[in-house]
Amino acid sequence: SFSKDPIHFDPLTFILKCLMIHSHAKEGDMHFETLPNGLKILLAPSNAESAFIAIGITHGLRSEPPELSGISHLLEHLFFESSGKFKSRLAKDRYVDQMGGELNGFTSHDLICAHLSFDPSKTNQALNLIFDSVIRPRFNRAIIEKEKRVLQIEEAGAFDDNDHVLDAVIRQSMFPCTGLEHAFEATDGIRLWHLKRYHKKVIRPNRIIVVATGNIDKEKIRQRIINEFDSINPGYEKANTPFVLTQKKSRTTFIPAHEKSFHCILSFPTFGYDDPRRYAMTVLNNIIGGRNSSLLYGRL
Repeated sequence: SFSKDPIHFDPLTFILKCLMIHSHAKEGDMHFETLPNGLKILLAPSNAESAFIAIGITHGLRSEPPELSGISHLLEHLFFESSGKFKSRLAKDRYVDQMGGELNGFTSHDLICAHLSFDPSKTNQALNLIFDSVIRPRFNRAIIEKEKRVLQIEEAGAFDDNDHVLDAVIRQSMFPCTGLEHAFEATDGIRLWHLKRYHKKVIRPNRIIVVATGNIDKEKIRQRIINEFDSINPGYEKANTPFVLTQKKSRTTFIPAHEKSFHCILSFPTFGYDDPRRYAMTVLNNIIGGRNSSLLYGRL
């Protein structure tokens, strides 16, 4: 069903990450649908003692213009700050604690996600919280500047992560001018109005998938999800531009660092990640060097 999505996004990893939290979900009980407005819903009830809901927005680093690099990550951070019904982050944190929950999130190349685990007896409160956080965040200049400093500290720490640096170099080499070439986020130029405009652009039903699993009332949550997004403009916009490989020749890059260890990455461009052959390629990658039991690790 997802393969028909006009947006170049494979939500499989996102869904699996959600379902791993409640591994007792039964396939026969799962419910998936795409609404007329493009919103995707996946419900997977189980006999777990807790419940879980996640909202995935199909925008990320690759969707950002160079001058707004980091805006997706910054928007994700705002989900945890004040929002429509919560006047402060402290009020929101207390609300989460009272329901025995945990509100968290992440941002990747093509996804902004907010997710919440909660006590099933507090389902109404949990849905109020996560929808309010994602759909109705407050755009406060002081909070935005604070979160920009937080991201800058995180990025500074990323320079100490050799894997992060090497991954960035590969993206710079192979995907210039696609949004993936930015080695590190630079949020200095992002202003309040940028975030408001970006939020309005990405919070569209056709760019969102909602996953709920665990001890949930499937029909109750489904109807609440539909109600929350029913009044939002579907926003059928032009799909993302597919990746275009511009680095045609082999290239070697050395990055000197004061380390006792040596890090080396050998990478090859392949087909796009919306190609069905990517699953076979993943298996091949694991056999060659992607796992501790691989041929490469065996030789080492």
